Amino acid sequence: MFVVLILLFAQIGREIFANVKISEDSTDGTEEKSHLRVNYDSLEDSLIAVTMIFFNEEWHVTMYEYRRLVGYKSVLFHLICMLIC
Repeated sequence: MFVVLILLFAQIGREIFANVKISEDSTDGTEEKSHLRVNYDSLEDSLIAVTMIFFNEEWHVTMYEYRRLVGYKSVLFHLICMLIC
């Protein structure tokens, strides 16, 4: 059951948060695109991210980073993951 929940939330996370990138200003004035450390871009990355949420490994940091970029649906997603686990 636990594995099914991880797979389900990993796929939901991929649908919501895939390919979210942050903009960072470099020293020469151009904008660089970089990935978040915990991301949902591939199935492997999303499985790791959801497993970290289920085991309480800094899930709140990921939630706040995605809230800043995507909005409050990140808060809802992460809190539902925590409550179901």
